[in-house]
Amino acid sequence: MLFHYLIVRISNFIRILRNPKLWPWALKVQLTKALYASNEKAKYEAKQLTTIKNLNEAAFTYGETPLAVLDQIATDLGKGPGTRVLDLGCGMGIALSYWAAKYQWKSIGIEQIPSLANIAKKIRHYYAFQIIEADFLLVDWPESDIIYIAATCYEKNTLSAIAKKINALKNNPTVACMSATLPNCRLSTTRSIPVRFDWGLTRMTYYHDQNKPIA
Repeated sequence: MLFHYLIVRISNFIRILRNPKLWPWALKVQLTKALYASNEKAKYEAKQLTTIKNLNEAAFTYGETPLAVLDQIATDLGKGPGTRVLDLGCGMGIALSYWAAKYQWKSIGIEQIPSLANIAKKIRHYYAFQIIEADFLLVDWPESDIIYIAATCYEKNTLSAIAKKINALKNNPTVACMSATLPNCRLSTTRSIPVRFDWGLTRMTYYHDQNKPIA
């Protein structure tokens, strides 16, 4: 795990160093995290939610997606400025702010852990994206071109519920799902690729309307 952690952290640093446009983003995001982040508070709130929802605590585990993976999604899907991306369980909004800063995507995130949602609300003052503080299974989803799901710790019933909501959407977004597959999803699986997180290797699966071109 230490090997993967170091690789991801070095990769993040190099990507930021090579792109001066991202320097303000990195500084603002890191300062905001340092000032307001409370890992213990987030863990406590997650435990409270597991008590209410009778879920495994792992379902609320927070981990940031490496920048290389965020770039991979943008490259694979070939989406330009103005692309609407919805992040289910967006945490502090790191991915949302990164996509907004680097690709000018119109990012929207849904997060139900209050302390993480509050940090995301502070970061959005620098980069325009929308935060909805709620359980993403209990609210209507804004129409989007891409849905990102970091599903490493999601249980099967959560994945089934996500697939059911996707099936009910009027439009046909492209879905990027990390570390899991969506059972009975009406969208077709287009590809599955290996990606590296700081805890190890996993796979990202893309879902897409087969009758609609991706880019």
